[in-house]
Amino acid sequence: MSIGGESAGAHLSVVTLLRLRDKHGLSPFKAAVLIAGAYDFTMTPSTANYNAETSGYGAPVLTTRDIANFADSFLPEDTNRRDPDISPMFADLSGMPPAHFCVGTRDALLDDSLFLSQRWAQVQADTELELFAGGCHVFQYFETLTLAKESLASLKAFLNRLAPKT
Repeated sequence: MSIGGESAGAHLSVVTLLRLRDKHGLSPFKAAVLIAGAYDFTMTPSTANYNAETSGYGAPVLTTRDIANFADSFLPEDTNRRDPDISPMFADLSGMPPAHFCVGTRDALLDDSLFLSQRWAQVQADTELELFAGGCHVFQYFETLTLAKESLASLKAFLNRLAPKT
């Protein structure tokens, strides 16, 4: 069984893995697919500094202002945003399953995937990070793009590699 998601869904997937492990002593998932997740609500550099007007990227799918608004709506004002239960970037990642991280280089959440995947790889050797040059936030939804097709094929290969052999 695997778990995964994109954007907020990737965040929820990691939080679910951590809560199952820490609060229930369970590790039921054998793989995680994490696409362009928000893993640090203190805001990584790419998140805090993404500026569509000066980035040369044109109109983005997700901006710094959007992320700040989502975070403020999600979290009460007095919340410790470094709490691992909220920002898994600060969690103990030991015992996590193999993971495939995927993010485009034109995604405001780029650093979230870069940083968390490196921390994940420190405790789980079977960690993949796939960067897609020019990919915007969750570009996989634009399924006619070659970039999206390549990403989805890679995700499928990762899951097939870890699927139980019958």
